[in-house]
Amino acid sequence: MNKYKRLTRNTTIFLLGDAGSKLAAFFMLRYYTGVLTTSEYGIIDLIVTTATFLMPTITLAINESVFRFSMDRDIERSQVITIGIAITLIGNFVLLLLVSLVHLPYDFWNYRMLIWLVCITSGIRAILSSYCRGIEKVKLYAISGIIQSFLQIGIAVVLISVFQMGLRGYIYAAASASLLTSLIIVIGIRKELRFNFHIDPAIGKQMLVYSIPLIIHLISWWAMSSIDKYVILSQLTTADNGMFSAAGKVPALLTTVNAVFFKAWQLSSVAESNSADKAEFYSKIFHLLHITLTLVSMVLLLLIRPIYAVMVGPAFEGSWQYTPFLVISVVFSCFASFMGTNYVAMKKTKGAVYTSGSAALINLGLNIVLTRHFGITGTAFATMISYILLWIFIMLNTSHFVSIRIQYPKFIATHILLLAQAFLIASGQMLYIVQAVLIIIVVWMNANDIKQIFHRMLFHLRKTE
Repeated sequence: MNKYKRLTRNTTIFLLGDAGSKLAAFFMLRYYTGVLTTSEYGIIDLIVTTATFLMPTITLAINESVFRFSMDRDIERSQVITIGIAITLIGNFVLLLLVSLVHLPYDFWNYRMLIWLVCITSGIRAILSSYCRGIEKVKLYAISGIIQSFLQIGIAVVLISVFQMGLRGYIYAAASASLLTSLIIVIGIRKELRFNFHIDPAIGKQMLVYSIPLIIHLISWWAMSSIDKYVILSQLTTADNGMFSAAGKVPALLTTVNAVFFKAWQLSSVAESNSADKAEFYSKIFHLLHITLTLVSMVLLLLIRPIYAVMVGPAFEGSWQYTPFLVISVVFSCFASFMGTNYVAMKKTKGAVYTSGSAALINLGLNIVLTRHFGITGTAFATMISYILLWIFIMLNTSHFVSIRIQYPKFIATHILLLAQAFLIASGQMLYIVQAVLIIIVVWMNANDIKQIFHRMLFHLRKTE
């Protein structure tokens, strides 16, 4: 299959699955922020965030190896899935022992069993989902994402509204949905799913050599997106954390779109890792990603205040003012993810440790300083700067894998205009006419590129192999 057509097809499938499920969850924001207090919502966010932090460590990030190695035809897939499941179960058993035996003098520690529940159920689903994607059962992967979202919504409504279980009902719903989705994936891949209880140490070693460096990388990415919540908790309140979490929901839509593209792009980047024209291929796709994300971001920011007026409860309405810098953070996070696939394609995961680790340390320092002086706005600004630096670090570190051609004068000018729009909104001034003018200028600056991109997309959609 033509590489552009392959990428377009996989992106479309993932879009229907992931975007559909995430949009359903997004529209539930009004319900959650209406039935939960700002404090409860903040605690839920911390539970999920803490589980996300623990997952790479307790599972040795083995789901990343399951995805990458299940794509290699010269490695027995039954070994890959067996090793992945075994390490995930062992890691979660160790975590269960720790949370059962260790007691800490913090109120948040009372929710430790909920954190473990999220870890074990999400861990199992992550292994099966990674395997499903690695063997390119992309339609099943997409469908399972939709099913999981609606299962979680349905169960959460019953547990929260009928049984009055509050934040625990939300977590129980998420765990139940993960388990049921795992079962659906197992049924869907039953013909390709074989377990081998005679584990090959050589394959296990290869998988761990690949995944263990990713522990620090994934924790660093977690820190980039989540450490700010703990800084807010230490310097402000759980209610402030709830506001910050709500502020991140619209930027999360961009993250969802990127996640959709990223999953398809991973498959393409691995397939094209040794092709002669990969630099041209990468450059064209990055150009498309850059223009699309920038324009979508500017339109979202233009509409941010009316969106939040409709989508969140009255107690959260002021959260729109913190979103502009978070939106730009997501844009550069997407750029960094795009270039970071080189580490996966080339199986050079150690390089990812240095780039993401450096950015995470900078992020922590900036968050501590700026949150103390500027509150939640300072937190969002610190996150934005950190993601911009992360992208720069990865661009420099992966340049020997592939050299992407970027029209820097136009690229920089475009993002200066996006940044100007963000500062305008963060100051509390919407000035819709000024924002519209900024968007028009960006479109005018990139008009020829936009036309070429659409023509190229139409051409490759019709092109056969």
